[in-house]
Amino acid sequence: MAERGNLVSLVGIALLIFGLIESEVRKTSNGKQIAGLLPENRAAIPTGRNILAAFQGLGLTYTTKGIALDRLTTTQRHILKLLQIEPPWPEQPTMAT
Repeated sequence: MAERGNLVSLVGIALLIFGLIESEVRKTSNGKQIAGLLPENRAAIPTGRNILAAFQGLGLTYTTKGIALDRLTTTQRHILKLLQIEPPWPEQPTMAT
């Protein structure tokens, strides 16, 4: 029974964070649409779902110099700026062509 109570608490905390992310992005973007939240780079009013979906597939790479983030998209950078979050790891350098 205790495990079920822990799971309910965990889900409650996750939903709280989900709502806080949506609320903060909407507040700091002044309720404006953000480009790139929908397919084909279309703009949308931020929701918790499309904010988190914008980071889907973002990964880390372990290099000889340490951890490196995949290159962030313009939308991802914009969302992080609105949330005042500084990425904890550097991005991977762009490939020379």
